Amino acid sequence: MAGRVIELNEQNWEQEVLQSDKPVLVDFWAPWCGPCRIIAPIIEEIAEELGDKVKVGKLNTDENPNIAMRYGIRAIPTIILFKNGEVVDTRIGVQPKERLNKWFLSTFNNLWRLRPVLIPLLKPHVTSFGGPPPRKSFS
Repeated sequence: MAGRVIELNEQNWEQEVLQSDKPVLVDFWAPWCGPCRIIAPIIEEIAEELGDKVKVGKLNTDENPNIAMRYGIRAIPTIILFKNGEVVDTRIGVQPKERLNKWFLSTFNNLWRLRPVLIPLLKPHVTSFGGPPPRKSFS
């Protein structure tokens, strides 16, 4: 794992995710999964950008099948956001970084009030709390 991304497993799941005082983003993945390899650098970039405000971890579903089964993981990559040990939202499959950032922003605005922290990170993609910049009218 690179940088701020935590390698999650059966031994540290309780402490790192369920008992975390910060929101936690978990990428459920497997080494044989092509789409998981595509999204891995995106997850690492997001972890660096979010810094200490959010924990970001990866859980290898092949090595930790009990946790994957507990959360109903049937397709990978699956990304789950946790707060206070509870699932807040889920995304399945590869998604562009911009779409994931918008999803995080929306979720964080509603749940964690991190708006002042996240808006500067997403400025190129989101100019208001409502989504992308308005389209220009050509009429």
